[in-house]
Amino acid sequence: MRGESYQRGVDFFARHGAMAVFIGRLSGPLSWVTPAMAGVFRLNYLTFLRFNTPGVILGISGVVFAGYFFGNHLEALRARFAVFAPVVILALIAVLALVVAVRRHARAGRKLKRNRA
Repeated sequence: MRGESYQRGVDFFARHGAMAVFIGRLSGPLSWVTPAMAGVFRLNYLTFLRFNTPGVILGISGVVFAGYFFGNHLEALRARFAVFAPVVILALIAVLALVVAVRRHARAGRKLKRNRA
């Protein structure tokens, strides 16, 4: 890691480290790297513990309650999913086609500019 990037990370954790740890622990895959980043960028350990512990407790509680809710309402969710699944799938296909078309159009425009230059 270059010196300037490292210094930006240290500065970020000095300003926002506590909330970054707390919010990072609530956000799935980011929660896996949050402790390592806090250590690399020298966040104070007591600050880390004060914000990591509630973040972990809330994050795990949220997953447990979501699992409990979805487990108790699985049949109703299956019925609703069966009704809306085709619409959602078609919408995703349409968005994907739009993204591909826009990227191709942009690429063709860049090639045209390069050929003219």
